[in-house]
Amino acid sequence: MTNDDTIDLDNKNIESNSTPSMAVDVETSSAPTNTNESQYDENLKKKRKLTSPAWEHFKKMKVGGVMKAICDHCHKHLGAEIKNGTKHLLDHIAVCPMIKQRDTRQMLLKANSSSDGKCASLDTFMYVPSPHDAENLGDALMECLLDWNIERKLLTLTLDNCSTNDAMVNVMLDKLDKSLLLVNDKLLHIRCATHILNLIVKEGLENLFGSGVERIRDSIAFWTTTPKRLEKFDESVRHLNIPCSKVLYLDINTRWNSTYLMLSTVLSYKDVFSRLRQHEP
Repeated sequence: MTNDDTIDLDNKNIESNSTPSMAVDVETSSAPTNTNESQYDENLKKKRKLTSPAWEHFKKMKVGGVMKAICDHCHKHLGAEIKNGTKHLLDHIAVCPMIKQRDTRQMLLKANSSSDGKCASLDTFMYVPSPHDAENLGDALMECLLDWNIERKLLTLTLDNCSTNDAMVNVMLDKLDKSLLLVNDKLLHIRCATHILNLIVKEGLENLFGSGVERIRDSIAFWTTTPKRLEKFDESVRHLNIPCSKVLYLDINTRWNSTYLMLSTVLSYKDVFSRLRQHEP
């Protein structure tokens, strides 16, 4: 170069004999510097937007030089490399116990207002880690009452006759202000009428039929265990020309009405059971 050779940069003439040409960098670079590293990270996030719904529950960051996805709720670390995908993150969301607790307190809380708008009921479920003893159940219930701000407005607790629930009520009494309860806590624990009715029906069936109901359950379980047996049962129904399309099913032990439906279905097929008994003693 001669002294007449110059570089015009930002309206300033820089002579080549005063500054080497290598010192003039006119290339654009996306690499971060110390002064704009945070801005670069922000731009990188915008360029690579995380679209999976899993990222609503996870933060992506490097841990020990490896990219990890950290659960916002239980803080568990899972792989966050591109090759890992997000299916394992979505699977974790479905089983994360902390999400279930949060959903119980916040997401699954539903207010059902009455027609006059003055009364509402709260329908919700809560995940309680084991062991399900009186202390854990009492703490979980008290946490709900505090979250809903109704610990000073509680009237009754409707529970079944499980002995653990009896002990839980005693735990709750130690945590609540008894002066705010009806009749100084005498009406706090209300026994579930439906559960009591179920116990009455079960005992009545045992007195009337002895082990007969249990034998019926065994027969239904036998003929519905495999598709081949069920096919043979249906074939016998057709041979006997029984005009019934009810499906055999086992009852639920805690629901007396399901036992009634099970027995009424079996009565429709009593001839089928008698016929099959001759071939399958």
